[in-house]
Amino acid sequence: MKEAKISKELKKQLQQKLAIIKEKNKVLMDHQRKANEGEKRLLELQQKVSKFFELETRLKELEEMVAFRDDTVAAWDKALLVYQRDAERLKVVAARAVEGYKFSDAFQEEVTEASGETFNCTFKTARVWLENSFMS
Repeated sequence: MKEAKISKELKKQLQQKLAIIKEKNKVLMDHQRKANEGEKRLLELQQKVSKFFELETRLKELEEMVAFRDDTVAAWDKALLVYQRDAERLKVVAARAVEGYKFSDAFQEEVTEASGETFNCTFKTARVWLENSFMS
């Protein structure tokens, strides 16, 4: 009987120890699950951070491209202003040249000659018309 009592007592102690081990195992499994979830979340965050750096790099590239294009547009605007200024100068020079030519002897001769040709042509046309109108 003594052996049965000892056996019963040992069995009881083993069951208590087993219960403690099960509880500790449960706690350990919960900690492991939380650690796994934490690692998974950490991996997701690392991927997002990686994307953030990629986007930041892309943003810098785009900013550089925009700055280059702004510089190009500014250069084109400057060139356009120079061309417009030169065009205005050329208009003024051309207008002065035309005005000067209008008062030149060569222009007067051309106008006189053109007027004479026009008069002769008109006179001949009028004469032919009159002849056709009244002579027919």
